[in-house]
Amino acid sequence: MCASPTDSWGDAEWAVYERVRAFVADAADAKLEDVEPHTDIVKELGVDSLGFVLIFINLEDEYGIAEPENFDEIGPTLRTPADIVDFALDVAREKARASNG
Repeated sequence: MCASPTDSWGDAEWAVYERVRAFVADAADAKLEDVEPHTDIVKELGVDSLGFVLIFINLEDEYGIAEPENFDEIGPTLRTPADIVDFALDVAREKARASNG
């Protein structure tokens, strides 16, 4: 059995996931319980490009993480809430390194 990326998550990652989960449920007009870390938000929940915009508006409001300029390139890699959490945390870490740099 393959290890899941969420296996290494700590409290901070799970806290971000709970917020991302709510953003995805809102964008998909779905019930919160229908959103799991590895739910394919496009195929299973029907999130479209406007849904992704809404998710990123929420990420920016909550964490200061704007939709990336290269979203056309990375968008297809953000298929699950876990992918979005990992992306958001990577951006936050990069911002922290740059400000401490």
